[in-house]
Amino acid sequence: LLCSDGLSNYLNEEEMAEVMGGRPMDEVGPALVEMANERGGDDNITCIVVKVVADIPADAARTDPDRPPDPANAPS
Repeated sequence: LLCSDGLSNYLNEEEMAEVMGGRPMDEVGPALVEMANERGGDDNITCIVVKVVADIPADAARTDPDRPPDPANAPS
């Protein structure tokens, strides 16, 4: 979770962690923003929620099929 102080001023880390652990990922951001708004939300509220997955080769994450593979990731 990456968020602005518009969110962290209204929810503590434990509350954010509880929301993140108890909902599908696509519902976490809207739920956190809604909670901050319910508590006053008088600042811009911004958050980005990402799922980090380990053990994936860097080349597997390429999204541009026209971009050549990175030689640094080539097998030895």
